[in-house]
Amino acid sequence: MNTVIRKGTRFVIFGGASLALTFFALSASTAELPEKPSLTGYYDTAAGRSLVAGRYDLVIERLGSRGAEFSLDEVAASTNLCIAEIETHRWDAARATCDSAVAYASLPSWERARQKRAVAIAYSNRAVLRWLQHLPEGAAADLAKARAIAPGVEVIEQNVRVLATHPQPGSSVVAARQ
Repeated sequence: MNTVIRKGTRFVIFGGASLALTFFALSASTAELPEKPSLTGYYDTAAGRSLVAGRYDLVIERLGSRGAEFSLDEVAASTNLCIAEIETHRWDAARATCDSAVAYASLPSWERARQKRAVAIAYSNRAVLRWLQHLPEGAAADLAKARAIAPGVEVIEQNVRVLATHPQPGSSVVAARQ
């Protein structure tokens, strides 16, 4: 695990096959990380390294056409594309892509535990999008689904706490990775 500070943001990189990477939306400083909602993506596949590097336009370029790289892992690709579109404030595209991430993650999987976590992550990411768009009811509904599917997942529990204490997002949102 490596911690990197870059342009006022902090991220921790996890290695290993299909491990999720959590992104924190923050408004002021890294000291506030636990108080902000989180987006979770995949580092080792589907433009994950570009996502970690903050090269969201490159992620969108590589995955937005839904080509060969996207098809290799549609769950990770749609999840990472959802995050890139949120981070670049492409709200309409993000809404459609986050919906696709939920749909892809919900398809039958060979490994039920991994599928449940992927579905919960997709719902949690869509909840953050809805929160950023000032749609608290939709965000709460998605977090309730995420919790029901994968109870006790820390990133989801953190998002529940944040949305309960901060019903509306701050005005300045940047990406920090952990």
